[in-house]
Amino acid sequence: MSLDQFIDDDLEVQSQLRRDEDRPALEQAITEKAIRTLKPRAPVCVDSSARVDEAIAKMRDRNTGCVLVVDDGRLTGIFSERDV
Repeated sequence: MSLDQFIDDDLEVQSQLRRDEDRPALEQAITEKAIRTLKPRAPVCVDSSARVDEAIAKMRDRNTGCVLVVDDGRLTGIFSERDV
């Protein structure tokens, strides 16, 4: 996405928010925007043989609330801060 397109999209969102002032902005973003517009980060993965403290350290270092658990390159689960 180019900077100009990002600015145009941002201006469009701001304009829409002004038109729908009675509707909370977060609700609107959740129900109407594509996930890609939220700028998701690359997934953080750990091997299924990793220790819990290693997964926690990786979440802390990457400032994320979960890691994807993989086994031989295949997704086998999600470990989150709620699991601790």
